[in-house]
Amino acid sequence: MQALQFSFEFAMPPLTTLHRLSALFIALGVVACVRAAAPSRSDAPEQVQKSDSSIVKLSGAFHIVWGDTPTYVLIDAGGRPTTLVVSSHLLERHNGARSLDRKRVSLTGARTPDGGGAVRVLSIALDPG
Repeated sequence: MQALQFSFEFAMPPLTTLHRLSALFIALGVVACVRAAAPSRSDAPEQVQKSDSSIVKLSGAFHIVWGDTPTYVLIDAGGRPTTLVVSSHLLERHNGARSLDRKRVSLTGARTPDGGGAVRVLSIALDPG
């Protein structure tokens, strides 16, 4: 009689990939919780037309979503997320993105022309308090 042999093999992704995925899901969960807990407000961000670009002034909590490259997101008082495009020079003026992470900020930016709703940040400042 011949014995049966079973072999279970599966590929485990590297631990760093699991960490990145976990961090992404945690960040998305935080955004969802903030949106659910925030009072609903119907006020839209102030918009001023300047030439043919749309300039906006926003305020809210600055967040970093970690992944292969960090993504910057602003969560406003209504819990609405806005993806931010921030230059490294602007971040360096504030001692890096981590010094802004999870802090209230006010910023001025221009909506990106791709229609995705992202804002290219022109200036950013920590809110007092």
